[in-house]
Amino acid sequence: MKHNLYKLLSSSEFICKITRLLFHKQPKSLEQDLLGLSFPHPIGFGTDPNADIYRFILNLGASFVSLGPLAPKDCKNAYERLKMRKNKAILAANIAKTGENELLRKEYEKSFAHLYDFCDMIIISLDQKLYSSNIEGESFEDILDSLLSLRMYYDYYKPILIRLAPDAPHSVLKDCIEFCLRTGVDGLVLGDKSPGKLEWNCELIRLCNEFCASRLTIIASSYISKASDYVELLNSGASLVEIGNDLNSFSVNILNSGIKYLDKLCSKQPSVQ
Repeated sequence: MKHNLYKLLSSSEFICKITRLLFHKQPKSLEQDLLGLSFPHPIGFGTDPNADIYRFILNLGASFVSLGPLAPKDCKNAYERLKMRKNKAILAANIAKTGENELLRKEYEKSFAHLYDFCDMIIISLDQKLYSSNIEGESFEDILDSLLSLRMYYDYYKPILIRLAPDAPHSVLKDCIEFCLRTGVDGLVLGDKSPGKLEWNCELIRLCNEFCASRLTIIASSYISKASDYVELLNSGASLVEIGNDLNSFSVNILNSGIKYLDKLCSKQPSVQ
């Protein structure tokens, strides 16, 4: 029911303009360039599973929105919506597998091809089963090698990041980091969106930065309960924060209060960016 309401709000030009007027506060002090993109501030939203409410979320003040996770069948529908896109704000396509009827590489390639031209970042969600040496002869390295090769055929370079499952063992995190540094994957999306996992997420981000010597861009994906949570995640080594909360009045408030909080801190402590 709520999602249908957000779809209605997202489709209304009048509502979008009013929402933007009321909520879209983006102080210059928080602007940063990462991954070849200009982010108005470090706080984004990870709550648009069907790529049909991102306009509403962006007008609420989010710096970026993660779409998905999108499987091949979802990408076709998302493509139809995204090709009508007018907003120049940053969208990240979160690509995931669905079943095992097709070769995994083929699934990811289809999704990648549908969305590359219409999103600003591509996030590849790795299924837990891919952490074993291979499935149907394909490891996560095989799949990512294929997508990195595909990227070379496009006119515009867009960053590719890996989203690891929260329960991925540290050995897999190390393997992913080594692969990223070796092949040109641009960063990682890390964290558990469950409430109460902030400390765990911060420790995971610190560990990742230790492994990669801070050479990769990290997006923290976390449930946010208060504005100071953003500072903890950023000070742990994340460059951006993806709010993992469901979209509701609380998360809208925590988004806007976080922007104000970081802006206030930035004037005193620029290192929190």
